[in-house]
Amino acid sequence: MNIIITYYQRIFLAITLVMSVFSSSAQVNVQDSLALVDFYNSTNGDEWNDNSNWLNGPVDTWIGVVLDQPNSGDRVIGIALPENNLSGSIPNSILMLDMLFFLEIPFNNITTLPDLSSLNATLNVLDVAGNRLRINDIAQNQFPQNYNYSPQFVGMEQDTLVCEGESILIPSLLEATQGQPTWFYNNNPITNTSNVTSNGGLYFEFFEKENQGFYHCEIADNSIFPPLDIIRLPLEIISCCRDSLGAPFYCNQLIVKFQDGVTPFTKEVVRNQYKASLLDSVLCLDIELWSVPDSVFLQGDTLSTIEEIKDRTRTQTEIEEVDFNHFTEFEEKKKAFKKRKRANSSLKRRIKKVKEGHKTTSDSLLVAIIDTGVDYDHLELTDLMHYNDLEVFDGTDTDGNCIVDDVIGFNYVDPMSSDPMDDHSHGTHIAGIIADSLPVGTSTRILPLKTHDYHGRSSTFNLISSIYYACHKGARVLNISSGYAGIESTILKGAIAMVGDSCDAVVVTSSGNKGVDNDMLAHYPSSFDLPNIVSVAALDSDLDELAFYSNLGLISVDLAAPGTFISSTLPDNAYGVKSGTSMSAGFVSSAAAILLEEYPEIRSDELITCLFSSVDPLVDLAGKMSTGGKLNIPATRTCLENLEPALRIRFFLEGSYIDGLMKDDLKTEGVLSTVEPYTALGHSLSNTGAAIAPDLLAAGGDSSIVDWVLVQLHDKTDRSIVLASQAVVVLADGRCIGLDGREVLSFPSLSYDDYYVSIIHRNHLPLMTQDPILVDRSYSLIDFTNGSVSLYKDSAQKSFGDGNWGAVAGDADGNSSVSASDRAATWNDRNQTGYKRSDVNLDGSVSAADRAITWNNRNREGALP
Repeated sequence: MNIIITYYQRIFLAITLVMSVFSSSAQVNVQDSLALVDFYNSTNGDEWNDNSNWLNGPVDTWIGVVLDQPNSGDRVIGIALPENNLSGSIPNSILMLDMLFFLEIPFNNITTLPDLSSLNATLNVLDVAGNRLRINDIAQNQFPQNYNYSPQFVGMEQDTLVCEGESILIPSLLEATQGQPTWFYNNNPITNTSNVTSNGGLYFEFFEKENQGFYHCEIADNSIFPPLDIIRLPLEIISCCRDSLGAPFYCNQLIVKFQDGVTPFTKEVVRNQYKASLLDSVLCLDIELWSVPDSVFLQGDTLSTIEEIKDRTRTQTEIEEVDFNHFTEFEEKKKAFKKRKRANSSLKRRIKKVKEGHKTTSDSLLVAIIDTGVDYDHLELTDLMHYNDLEVFDGTDTDGNCIVDDVIGFNYVDPMSSDPMDDHSHGTHIAGIIADSLPVGTSTRILPLKTHDYHGRSSTFNLISSIYYACHKGARVLNISSGYAGIESTILKGAIAMVGDSCDAVVVTSSGNKGVDNDMLAHYPSSFDLPNIVSVAALDSDLDELAFYSNLGLISVDLAAPGTFISSTLPDNAYGVKSGTSMSAGFVSSAAAILLEEYPEIRSDELITCLFSSVDPLVDLAGKMSTGGKLNIPATRTCLENLEPALRIRFFLEGSYIDGLMKDDLKTEGVLSTVEPYTALGHSLSNTGAAIAPDLLAAGGDSSIVDWVLVQLHDKTDRSIVLASQAVVVLADGRCIGLDGREVLSFPSLSYDDYYVSIIHRNHLPLMTQDPILVDRSYSLIDFTNGSVSLYKDSAQKSFGDGNWGAVAGDADGNSSVSASDRAATWNDRNQTGYKRSDVNLDGSVSAADRAITWNNRNREGALP
């Protein structure tokens, strides 16, 4: 009996049949069309190239479907879809194809077959090898003369983390009636069967990291003829360690952040002390990934655990911080049977296409998707991809950022590839959610950063690297839809804080999909207490309730967005549905991108404030997250449109100025007023009782507080009319800081308009701009320190001779002029200490030095009308 038809026989047969109908424009028989529709839908045939016109289109335009001669009824006589994407059960409707001559669907994901005996009259060739059929499916069928059903695969290709000392059972998953499985480790047969259980599983009571690798088993079942080879899809076991909260991390890896300015030579010396190997670094910066041995002998001590090595490394003066390299993931695993692989040829094609047409512009708003990559060839996404025109795809670091061939994002999973193509689907799905709501002609571009592997797993080092890269490229929105629950990574937290401070970026994070309270066990990065993080929960949109799987947290989760059964893009120009807080984060990232594009002048903290204050409250969300509501883009837009005007000011005081900075003697002497002082000192500001925040008061160096000043906005038609006042503190470098710690000074009682701006100090002459200045959301800097601002009565300002200017000292009586009365005031208060108007040099006491400064500045007048 000829059991298996050869590959070349099948090719010849298919070519013959296709050629017989090549010139035909026939329509398929309606009965067969209905069967094909059911076959397509039931098996999720998303890689089957159809013409989207099932009942009317000629079937011979579809890959894998062959018609007979037109004069014989236009019947389907063959289906050949090897290595496609078919899954699930072959429907019984296939039996309607009663002229089917061959059915070839090897190496798909088919799990069950109908009884094909009714097709025996015509069916001559059947190839169902390489699927996931059960023995019963094969045993019940009366196969045709030419058939192939071996091998069959069971289980799923997946991976799992097993930490040292833990037990693990790998079930054989074999439905065999005879024989024992042969187990393989990294494709080599395991000869020692002591770990094989009575029912064919593989058991490790105490797992050791030396055992990590790929495991699968095989058996030849002789209960049917010919024998059926059954193969368990490989399980990759990845060894891990656990921190004190149970979170897994790479056992022999540490993330090390050096202090600024440490030389490469010193870094190498420190690494050698710990016998550490340098695995990678972040943009050639001071953050490195080390591999360390199991134990280190150092300075007479044996460090025998990764925890001991980490703690000792932290004591190095050259090192700022050390973290474990935690595993991070989202709770979704790849379900496809075979891996999708893309060569760099796809990337080369895309580079050529971008160069020929669509490019990122200088004003493009970048959204970094830190995930499994993005299918940049997808028709819905291709024109939205970011292109780095400073990099040439030639195997070198053309733009000098320590990243090779980063033309379209980067691949941190396989840096040698650089290709951020999505081999999972998660990142492409999020990209589609973000892209779907962007307006026509949008300038927003997607920056794909592949940090997660095929299984959806990443590491904190990959996240840190991608965050720094996103900031380096100028991204304003970062979407991170993964995390871990364990000890806080201070370096990861610092990276997110950095991207907020340096790039004014919003970091949108998923809260997690385990249905737990993140306030009880933090989920990072979503639980970091940082002003630029938005933590998003998933909403069951149909019920307007929190999804059952979504993490929550009154303190650590911010708002909810749709997350259940969300349709979006998938790789290979496909579409599909996913659920999870990852999808919810995508909606918030999309909202952030839309609003930042509409209002490019707003800051991330303003956007986040409006996102939170404009939610749509839901009863089910009350007490489960900080806002108790779901994303509401129209309300957020209204909030942004009504933001108050704001500006920034730099200002030097002559009395305390020394060589580019001001001294902070009032603070160091303990005489600085910690509560707003202007009412008591005769100014027209009402007594608000505003006090300096402790962390602001504690700051040192350039950020050390010198004294209080009063900022006023005056009517543009009459400068004598004060419309708004605000008491702020001035720092050593001249920055005027609000009591909320922000350099941007907001005036909520005013609208956008032109205003005269004045600044007043208790014993210096006040300054006022010569012309009205527009005060809006652009936060213009009014720099009184460099002589660039035209002043009303500029005699109130004085050059210090080094290119810097400041307010004239000596107005001890507060009448906006310096005269003999001010000199008398300093004389009368001589030898007194405390917060005095007559303390002209701001050193905490009144002395002859103050009297001398006042005398030198006599006959100068202030700037107020």
